[in-house]
Amino acid sequence: MAKRKPLKASLPTSFREAMKEKTAAPEPAKPVKALGEGPEEPKPRVWKHEGKIQTTLYVPESVYRVLQSHALTHSLGAKKKLHDYYLEGLELVLQKYGLASSIAELVEKDK
Repeated sequence: MAKRKPLKASLPTSFREAMKEKTAAPEPAKPVKALGEGPEEPKPRVWKHEGKIQTTLYVPESVYRVLQSHALTHSLGAKKKLHDYYLEGLELVLQKYGLASSIAELVEKDK
């Protein structure tokens, strides 16, 4: 009976090399520099909307579609955005409960 060649010798060279790379020990992790040690200082974040707080508003899909359609079809001149309608609604709430006559009034008080 003839001796079989070892499996390793019969595999294509590229496969053997690929397996060596997979099983090779990983390179050690590079140490992380502490803040301020690097050559570049991180740039400070600039808040473009100073004095405003971002919040999420969940609107039923049907309401969203109606407002979006209205904004596209009934705005005079420049296209209105949904944000404009949301602010208009907030202004009506402020007036209804006597909290302020307008958003502009509240903003002026904060300055």
